[in-house]
Amino acid sequence: MTALLSSQSLNQARWEPFVQSRAEQANSYQRRWNRFCQNGRVAVEKIYIPLILKAIETWKEKGERLYLAIDTTLLWNQYCFVYLAVVCGGRAVPLMWMG
Repeated sequence: MTALLSSQSLNQARWEPFVQSRAEQANSYQRRWNRFCQNGRVAVEKIYIPLILKAIETWKEKGERLYLAIDTTLLWNQYCFVYLAVVCGGRAVPLMWMG
């Protein structure tokens, strides 16, 4: 979380200077982020909404334009997921979804 907030970026490569690590290769950092995201002890619900709200507040304070995207994903020709996302740094960060 510190790296994300300090770098003010969703780009994982920009998080590296804010994390103490002996990793020497970029893919080592990538594996570390993936392990963190898959950690069952991390309560995403408690972190995600305040983080997104803070990011939106920051964009508003800076007077930056906020881009939204709506997308759908069909899984196994049976389940359709619809999500609304903020477009930031070339990535779509989901705000809400339903399926």
